[in-house]
Amino acid sequence: MKPVILLVDDEEEFIQLLRDAIDLSLPRYRAVICTSAEQAQQQLASLDPRDLALVCVDQRLRGQSGLTLLSHVRQQCPRVPAVLFTGQATPREGAQARAIGARVLWKPLRLSAWVHEIRSMLTQAHPEGAPTESRGLLEHPSAPDSLPLSWRPYPT
Repeated sequence: MKPVILLVDDEEEFIQLLRDAIDLSLPRYRAVICTSAEQAQQQLASLDPRDLALVCVDQRLRGQSGLTLLSHVRQQCPRVPAVLFTGQATPREGAQARAIGARVLWKPLRLSAWVHEIRSMLTQAHPEGAPTESRGLLEHPSAPDSLPLSWRPYPT
């Protein structure tokens, strides 16, 4: 079975875009998406901790903060690389994320930079099984670097 990258964000279209980026750029990994902290905790309970390669969590989730979810992840999988991404975190929340060993990435994200960061974190955490895939479509030298990954739903 492929190692799992757990993606958690309540913006479903955004998280599907991140999953597609992993599928294209890191095919040795399986992206699992969750749209709530509760769903993520259920996924974590069903996973063998050794299969979890990385977790990416948005700070603003319905019902629970991303920091709280990352604290639960740390209890179950203390060494798994973690990312907290946000467009609204306070400096204190950023410091709390770093204190529990998570990298903070700010929205809007550049998709190619996000994939590069994930690949780098996986390489650092698992040097023996580092991602060695060739560049994905999103990291091709001719791909425009000015395309920000910014999902902001319009109010209806």
